[in-house]
Amino acid sequence: QSNPFCFISFYADEGSDYANKLKKCLETAGINCFISSELSSGVSWGNAILDALHRSSIIFLIETENYHTRPRCQIERDFAIAKGMHLLRVVLCDLNRLNGIPPWLNDIQYEKLNINGHFNPEKSLFGISLPDNVIHPIRQRAAFSLIEKVTPDNVNRLASVLSLSDQLTGSDHNRKTQLVNLAFTNIITADRFCNEIKLDGLF
Repeated sequence: QSNPFCFISFYADEGSDYANKLKKCLETAGINCFISSELSSGVSWGNAILDALHRSSIIFLIETENYHTRPRCQIERDFAIAKGMHLLRVVLCDLNRLNGIPPWLNDIQYEKLNINGHFNPEKSLFGISLPDNVIHPIRQRAAFSLIEKVTPDNVNRLASVLSLSDQLTGSDHNRKTQLVNLAFTNIITADRFCNEIKLDGLF
């Protein structure tokens, strides 16, 4: 069995040092990681991030005070959760100092995890341990947050791919809401939603 591929999401102005330490620790343990600060110049940022998110099964959210206020961090977070990736939250400040965190994210019940060995979190590390029937609504909430950033043209394209176009009516906002509700009626369509969504121009 191949080692998991991890995506490390962080706000560079606050979490880059910690993210680099975490990457070094994980790679020492034989776990492959993606970290945006190592992208080569000239590489399409958005395409590289989306490709890495599709390849990843685990995402680390390096939560600093302003992580949840940054548009790129929001997209990485929402896409990963909507996709159903395993989520590990590394919180580097007091929880009540996290700005802009969506209420539904704090609704998730987390287990506090301990890391043994050479690397220890400076604050807290939390991981989801929930059955699929609980994770699915959380995925849908993240998809609602993500779809608001997607252009109407890409919403229409996605609806066509999912064969849902004829069920969407009204304003752009209503069509986005309807699309997520319809796509997340079952796991199969929800997975297709995440595999087919385009994030052009968002990064």
